[in-house]
Amino acid sequence: DDSFMAGLLHNIGQLVILRVIDELSANKQLGGGPLPENLLNELLNSNMHNAMGYVLMKRWNLPDEYCIVARDHHREPYDSDNILLTIVRLADQACEKLGIGLRSDSSIALAATPEAQALGLGEIVLTEVEILLEDSVTMAG
Repeated sequence: DDSFMAGLLHNIGQLVILRVIDELSANKQLGGGPLPENLLNELLNSNMHNAMGYVLMKRWNLPDEYCIVARDHHREPYDSDNILLTIVRLADQACEKLGIGLRSDSSIALAATPEAQALGLGEIVLTEVEILLEDSVTMAG
């Protein structure tokens, strides 16, 4: 399923950043200690991961639709005609609302997002999505 694959790969640039940090640390180029957590989070949440993910996925010759999602999932304004991108952006916001991942903002009103409106999703469906996400986190342990 395209949505699953795009969602799985959209933050792959964060893994590239982690690998670079790991290599720099192993080569003692980071001052001998681990990066402070706030700096690490800042790097991972920066738009750098979008560009890094896009470049990596292009190098791997992955389909353009996945590459574009990696590159554009935090871009404003975004291409609301790109349904795959819109789905991943909405899923990203749902996770952020629930505190799943690096960002947390419980004030996000999913039904009011441009993504939910573009997809024609109302409160009931979005509440079901939240429940499924919460259940998935619980099952993952």
